[in-house]
Amino acid sequence: VTPTRSSRVLTSRGMALLHYVALVCGWLTLARAVFLEPASGSGSTPECTDPEEFLCPDGSCISIFLICDDVPDCPSEADELLCVQPIPRDCKPDQHPCIGEQRCVSLAAECDGINDCSFASDERNCPPPPLGSPCSSSQFVCALSGSCVPLAARCDGRIDCPGAEDEQGCVPPLITDLPPPSVTLLPGENITLTCVAEATPPPFITWLRDLQPLPVDPRYVVTSEDGVGTLEIRDVRELDEAEYTCQVVSRLFGDQLALTGTSVIVNETAPFTCEDRFGRQYFEGERYFDTQIFTSGPANQAAADVIFVVDESGSMVMEHEWIRREVASLDGRLRERGVGAGERENLFALVGFARDSPSDIIGIVLSQLAPSEEFVAASQELLLNGLAEDGYAAIVHALDNVPTRPDTSRLMVLVTDEDRAELRQDLSREGVEERLRG
Repeated sequence: VTPTRSSRVLTSRGMALLHYVALVCGWLTLARAVFLEPASGSGSTPECTDPEEFLCPDGSCISIFLICDDVPDCPSEADELLCVQPIPRDCKPDQHPCIGEQRCVSLAAECDGINDCSFASDERNCPPPPLGSPCSSSQFVCALSGSCVPLAARCDGRIDCPGAEDEQGCVPPLITDLPPPSVTLLPGENITLTCVAEATPPPFITWLRDLQPLPVDPRYVVTSEDGVGTLEIRDVRELDEAEYTCQVVSRLFGDQLALTGTSVIVNETAPFTCEDRFGRQYFEGERYFDTQIFTSGPANQAAADVIFVVDESGSMVMEHEWIRREVASLDGRLRERGVGAGERENLFALVGFARDSPSDIIGIVLSQLAPSEEFVAASQELLLNGLAEDGYAAIVHALDNVPTRPDTSRLMVLVTDEDRAELRQDLSREGVEERLRG
């Protein structure tokens, strides 16, 4: 990368007309014509000896990499005048457009301590360094020596710190949260999909569309920060119908693709398929929470008996994972509020329903009331072969087959993503609510 040299033309007035052109492979152009007086007693005009330096009108020299970086370095600001900085228009949503050149780099290259773009636009506007840190926010601190290495050197399989700290404590990515399996939208709506992964260092998360790179489209916006990746699709159209899958990128451990994706369905006349007790309507594939608490007296604060009644149909992969994570969190939150924090602990039971078995389609008790650890172990027995889901019948089955303790609060949680199939036509919502109050 070498700029063209400044051309000097002497005028009849004995002054030098300097026409500066810094042209780097056609990516960045700075043109500025100025007049310079010859240096006193020298009879010559100022000149920079380094080909990678730019001559300011006052005769001082600066690096060409300071040209058009939005920071004036010449006293006359000549290095920031008449800048033409083309921005690539064919970068994908998970790429950074290198300002001043027709090239794109991965968003993972932003603020990683390495200039991937020729004019370092991928290292601009980075967060400030941590308070008291000897290194910038785009660098890793070598604890033993106090030296700094680029963040890109952290867990890349090569030792950069004198004490090899940059390759210690590396943890492979684990995807911990995924968007729903399907979403139905009307044309013109916006949607944001979120994928979460844990790793050391935090991984970069990108997305695939039908297992191919995302298209070049300004309506698609990708972000990834501290292991939380999002894909926003604005003003959705029928052409956006596809399956979107998150992908975790790791220098040391390789890329990891989520096992399931999210099908985005755009239906201009999508009829609603569900209606909750408050009258709100929902479209096919859209999730909702319909919650009502029934009490027959003051809630007992000593401990709680929690019964999860869970759909076992094939679309429940994410819900089953959610249950395994949620039960420990629920137990902790109850304890924080004094429920189950004394002599009596909170207990959890699990009832599955809708499995492909005549004897178990109504419901099957997978775990009687037990501590949360045993509940999580029992949840591994949940199947994904359900045919017909009758949540009302499953609740009644749980009430009849899972005995609860006296003097405890009782909580029934129904987890499903399907409309009710009336396997027991003798049951109504009002009747089930009456049983729950009893």
